[in-house]
Amino acid sequence: MRDSIIDALQQKGQSDEQKDGMDMSLIAINTQDSSPKSQIPSSKLQDPESVIARNEAISEPQTSNVFEAQWAGANNPLYIVRNPKNLSGLQDLTGLEEVKPDKQPVAICENIKPFTNHEIQLYKGDIIYLVSDGYEDQFGGTKYKKFMSKQLKELFVNICEKPMSEQKQILETTFINWKGENEQIDDVTILGMKI
Repeated sequence: MRDSIIDALQQKGQSDEQKDGMDMSLIAINTQDSSPKSQIPSSKLQDPESVIARNEAISEPQTSNVFEAQWAGANNPLYIVRNPKNLSGLQDLTGLEEVKPDKQPVAICENIKPFTNHEIQLYKGDIIYLVSDGYEDQFGGTKYKKFMSKQLKELFVNICEKPMSEQKQILETTFINWKGENEQIDDVTILGMKI
């Protein structure tokens, strides 16, 4: 992907060229059951009825409570609120995990290196948030300051037990109230997902 971005931006790595790039947060969650029933033995591939029966077993809904995920971030973190029902009274940020991104864009940059592939276990009931930096960088409030990541993390913890549709409304309302009459300075993306 990085090579495609570099090509699209026509970057050559010269010191006088533009330093454009993009931030990204990318997650892949394996929802397939990795138990033996999901493995198709090659000896049975010639028996169509067996293949159909096995495919039907594979396509059954996932019943596991544990999911393997892989995540990589270019300047944008991943936030995980572990199943709120397993936590008693989230008064602080102890129930929230922040997976740090690599501090480089998806493009040519100084000290370019491969992105870190984080392998993560997610549990049924966990909530993940993938974010751009627009929400936390927005100026507003009574003192015209940035919202900041600490305040965003506190907001995630405070709303995590609510339905996702209600979380969306709270996030939108909080942002609009914070921004007030000020101009929006950047794109704002928050993707929340309950596992």
